[in-house]
Amino acid sequence: MRLDHALLSSPANGGLRLTPPVMALPLELPKPLDFSRVLSASPPETSSEFLLRAAERSDVDELATLCTDSFFGTHELADGPIIFMQRLMILMSVRKQLARRVGFEEEDRECRLFVAEDERSGRLIGCLDLAVHVYDRDQQRFYLTVDTLPPTPGGPLGPFERSKYAWRPYLASVAVAKEERRRGVARRLVAEAELVAKQWGYNELFLEVAQSNEAALGFYRRTGYRKVKAWKRGTAGAGAQVVTNTGFSWEISQADKYVMQKPLLFPRLRRSELE
Repeated sequence: MRLDHALLSSPANGGLRLTPPVMALPLELPKPLDFSRVLSASPPETSSEFLLRAAERSDVDELATLCTDSFFGTHELADGPIIFMQRLMILMSVRKQLARRVGFEEEDRECRLFVAEDERSGRLIGCLDLAVHVYDRDQQRFYLTVDTLPPTPGGPLGPFERSKYAWRPYLASVAVAKEERRRGVARRLVAEAELVAKQWGYNELFLEVAQSNEAALGFYRRTGYRKVKAWKRGTAGAGAQVVTNTGFSWEISQADKYVMQKPLLFPRLRRSELE
């Protein structure tokens, strides 16, 4: 099982509005835009029977189980006591992070923790974390634990110079319950995150994904994201990990990853489901 997330990392202080970035040469050139697909990126009106809303404190326990199952795995009796204890410790850690993360929703920060709730059962079937973080525009990497914008090396900028660092929205922790996949949950969560990022005034959205996760790469490509930077494992912070079940224990390791980006070019065509 592969893990691709910066698990509910603390969002940076929001509130800054920035000029459009100077784009570096991408790893892969974008394909010609299919305007019919882009303009219909907002989820269609269907009887999907699930709704999106902001996470609440009462969701923490259920969210912790959803994230642990999606990012790490479940425990079967045949897995034995070591994996059971590993999962229990991870579950407790994830719950602690979620309890702290949900608290940020009550502050004036540019961060949103979305959940998808099944309308019939009331169960949480998906989640996504959107937050603004420090982005190094020269190196094309994020600093997920830095809460203040570093100064650009070399002193004050001239009138035609741009800052090395900027705030950029970062999409992470996209989780969907295994039995609820193929219902369009992830697509609607991502579309909602893009809408909110545009409402905050940003014109692009980023994420990180393991290079070996072909399923996730295919999903993000179809949704309009493209690779702009490749990083070897351990060279640019967290953002992509791999979980391997050896049959005796879980081995968790850093993975080579891509930074992916999507321009948010079009004006708001619908209201946020969270409004």
